[in-house]
Amino acid sequence: MKRAKSSSPSAPARNPLHKSPRVDSISPPLAEPKDEEVLNEMKQRGWDAPAIHIPKHILLLVVEVNGGHISWKNASNLLQEDPQLLKLVEEAWKKQAFSVIRDYESLQRYIPKEGLSDTTGADNQAGILESYKDSLKELTVAYQTPFLGDAPIFFYKRLLSAEASVKMTTSMLYAKVMPVVQSSGTGKSRMLTELGKMVFTLPVCLRAPSDTGYPPSDKAVYEYFTELGYNVNHDLDMKAHIYLASFIAAANQEMLRVLETAQGKSKLDARGLLDYWHERMEGGREPGFRSKFFDGVVGKARTMNQEDRSKIFNIKEGNLARDAGGQIIFKTAELRTEEEREEIGHIAQRRAPKEFASSVYQIHASEATEALTEFISRQKLGEGKGGVCVIYFDEAHRLGKSYWILVRLIGAQAQRLPMWYVFMGTRTGFRLFNPAPTDTASLRLREQLAHLLFPHIGMGFDQGMVHGQGGTERVTMGELWGLEHICRYGRPLWRAQYESRKQLSILERSEMKTKRTEQSEETELMDSLVSSAGLKLTGGEGFVMEANDHVLAVVSQRICLDPVLNNAEGINLADRGVAHHMRILTGYSRTDPTFYTASPSEPMLALAAFKIMYDKDEHVKGILTTLAKQLCSGGLIEKGLVGELCSRILLVLARDAVVREKRWSWHEAARPVGLLEMLEQLLGRDWGGKDQGRFEEEFGDASVNFTHWIKTRGALPVKPDVKLLANLWARGAALQCSFNQVSIDHLIVCYHGRTGSSAVFEPALLSGVVVQVKNQKEGDGSIEREIRPMGLPPDGTPPRAYLSLVLELGTDRVHSSTKTGLKVTLGTGSVEDYRVLAEELREKEQMLEEMGKEERKSLEGKKKMKRLREEIKEKEMANAGFNRYTISIRGTSEYGLLNKLQIKQIFEQLLGLTRGERKEIGDELVEEMQPLEQFEGRYTHWMRSYVGAESDGMDVD
Repeated sequence: MKRAKSSSPSAPARNPLHKSPRVDSISPPLAEPKDEEVLNEMKQRGWDAPAIHIPKHILLLVVEVNGGHISWKNASNLLQEDPQLLKLVEEAWKKQAFSVIRDYESLQRYIPKEGLSDTTGADNQAGILESYKDSLKELTVAYQTPFLGDAPIFFYKRLLSAEASVKMTTSMLYAKVMPVVQSSGTGKSRMLTELGKMVFTLPVCLRAPSDTGYPPSDKAVYEYFTELGYNVNHDLDMKAHIYLASFIAAANQEMLRVLETAQGKSKLDARGLLDYWHERMEGGREPGFRSKFFDGVVGKARTMNQEDRSKIFNIKEGNLARDAGGQIIFKTAELRTEEEREEIGHIAQRRAPKEFASSVYQIHASEATEALTEFISRQKLGEGKGGVCVIYFDEAHRLGKSYWILVRLIGAQAQRLPMWYVFMGTRTGFRLFNPAPTDTASLRLREQLAHLLFPHIGMGFDQGMVHGQGGTERVTMGELWGLEHICRYGRPLWRAQYESRKQLSILERSEMKTKRTEQSEETELMDSLVSSAGLKLTGGEGFVMEANDHVLAVVSQRICLDPVLNNAEGINLADRGVAHHMRILTGYSRTDPTFYTASPSEPMLALAAFKIMYDKDEHVKGILTTLAKQLCSGGLIEKGLVGELCSRILLVLARDAVVREKRWSWHEAARPVGLLEMLEQLLGRDWGGKDQGRFEEEFGDASVNFTHWIKTRGALPVKPDVKLLANLWARGAALQCSFNQVSIDHLIVCYHGRTGSSAVFEPALLSGVVVQVKNQKEGDGSIEREIRPMGLPPDGTPPRAYLSLVLELGTDRVHSSTKTGLKVTLGTGSVEDYRVLAEELREKEQMLEEMGKEERKSLEGKKKMKRLREEIKEKEMANAGFNRYTISIRGTSEYGLLNKLQIKQIFEQLLGLTRGERKEIGDELVEEMQPLEQFEGRYTHWMRSYVGAESDGMDVD
């Protein structure tokens, strides 16, 4: 029975793109469906968090679920201008009933009327529909860009491995379910689409029809599951079991019918049949095929629901009994007494959920699943294909409580059948698939959870670099800061969006015969992509500098921050970060519900964060205030060593200040800036006093270009590596060294040469600015001698001048030689002195290497080794001091930037905070998603060998 429309004259009609769910006679809804949808969306998007401004979000969602659109700015203005509306919103939130807002007069212009033929609101309707079509067109093009990476192969191998384990009875799975959990844009949907070229898959997209994401909604299925969602009170709902079992049966039956018909009519072999199916369900061939298919599935499922309604109660009352030990069992005979039937009926739901689900599955879905898998098993697809078949649900977060019912039903499937179910979605969150033991559902399902497969999280990363053109690469500086290069890093979303929008831009130029320049098109593309990335960082809403989620998302992309995992709100921050704010899931514990996240290096998101930080003058101060007073002081953030956190903030703000001083647009934020210009912003004019001229002589041509930090846990290579420096420069990243790294804490790549857009990038001109950070109350005069250079040539030739920064943030002691907190030290030593030291160092190293095993064991040998190692260390330090120019700064008073930005007090508050700890787990593809976490394995697969204009093409290492 369809839900009757409101008789109120002011109640708006529903948008045809977002109809109210049809409610049949399963059970009446507990609340107005639109109210339920608003509440569900609030929870799924993390907008019910205390720090979020609730009224604005409620307006946005009430309009959205009714098929309209209102901007963040308009929502804010309405609330400010209309106190009555604000009061209604607050009351509606308390009552969790929102129809009074929906019907409010000032909102009617944002909510379209029913039917595009209506004159009232027709322009709004047409605009929404046109925007939807444009967005869908762009996403379709992006989705069809050539796939890069081996994520589908890894996922396929994992399925085969799990299938083999089940058949060998080495793995007792509760259900053949493989969740896929990862952040937005990492390629979850595309991975499953590519899997469909290797095995038979049945894709199901539960996206709302009005959403502009891709793949588009399977509207009939969405409506079927939505109407169920309003009636599922808990995951043991008995009527919902049969509703979902009917869908499984109908989907399997309809898929089998289509495959058998196609093979019979066209005489297709197995490979041809797979191609036929995949091209029509996911390849865009034969438009309308997929929609027609699911119309048939849902129609058949509804028929099953009505025909088999009485079987629910037969199962409930007629097939349950107690055995001699008092345990509930199922039987086929009628129960003996009315009292027994009544007792069993009440306790079945609580005491035998798995047995009940098994009975429902056997009656409704077993035969259909058997028939489909038997047919598919006969299709011999060849090596590297087949072996399993997959039904997968995209946007699985919309299942809600129905997820656990589906898992329970799937668990009744015969283990010998190679049918697997995959559940994935951007907003799913990790804890849906791995809830905490204290959750009600997990207490009831503890045994079940123990036998489910852990979620699949490895999607790969940097595919544009890892799987792009191989070999050496000769590039210009302009290409390195260009949009195409930036989009090659991070998740595949950026590359796909860039290529699709580029194609559409070319097509638009051709159709409109415009004369736009490539530069203007590049600027438009940059604006479009970075703005889109910024919205993804903030969960699709305007940035709120008081909101913990927003600040964590923005700051993490630039200076490396992670939530702590030892308190509930920190865990919630991490979970919401993955679901709504572009954090990457990097691992999980196999013994408890702990999971680990990161914000890895993504130049596109770093640019988006830069844009947000400087979009308004008050943002930088507001962001640091929230970071210090709410996130760090509240114990929600893992800060590592506090001095290193604060130094990362200082240095990235100084680099930003140069961009701002030059009045570059944020489109140019990735361009290199002068090293001395950055130092001037950090310390003020004439920071070097009488020696500043020498610094200008040595570093006047030096530039830096980092937009964000990468944090590594691996030790830097023993021999300095120009390839590492070249790739950090190309990526626009500075390096936070590991906790136990000898002599340096930060490495900022420095380039001594021309950085104009046409200049060829010459790796031989690279060196590093090395930074040592201390946060101790007492000054340490020995720090300078211990710093060593990066980029030191391994052949003994003298290194170019390099800069070291010593940041002693925790002390207010002045330098005795200058009577201030700032001291500069000039490079010393001649070329001949350096060569002599280098030769002596090689001799000592050779003597140590030539010591035999027996000699090393003797007492004299041990003394000799100790002496040689001490001499080697002394000569290494002497060598490292050659051409080293040092700036040593104590305390915070010397940083003019802090006063300029009016953040000195907040910065000093950060310095007083303590550190947290964490432990991570990773797998092969997750390694790619954490560039330079270590200096081996897939952590470095993205790195290229760059060559300059004069190179013969050999690798520069």
